[in-house]
Amino acid sequence: MTGAAQQGRQAPGAGYQVARSGYGLIPPWVPRDQVESVVLGDRFDVVRMPQAVGRRVIAALREECGMVLASRLADSMDFLVEPGFLTPGWRACGARLRRADARLSVPPAAVRSGRDVHWAIPPGRLVATAPSALLAALGAPQPN
Repeated sequence: MTGAAQQGRQAPGAGYQVARSGYGLIPPWVPRDQVESVVLGDRFDVVRMPQAVGRRVIAALREECGMVLASRLADSMDFLVEPGFLTPGWRACGARLRRADARLSVPPAAVRSGRDVHWAIPPGRLVATAPSALLAALGAPQPN
């Protein structure tokens, strides 16, 4: 059972109206033409880590990797993960869970490069990475 199901919340992607495009499936909260701010916690949680760690995690996750945002300016990657699995304040291996009430800058699906926020893993097959898979890729212990 996923953390979302344990907490009575809807799993990421459940109930989403998604659009098909040349970029695959795009959730409705992904903007079409400019960067927009999205509140965390309802649709997904976000685990932030340095880019060097994030690139290793993406390589380890391969097809299990959901959407990932990157910023060269901030030297960070933000992994979208299923909500409710990790506890507030969680940190491990250079990664940390962002606060549920924080906001995330989300670019249009077509933005795949640049110094500012862009998609390292764009909208497509998976919306969110399973937290247990992310922890395994990080080499972090699973929560009890």
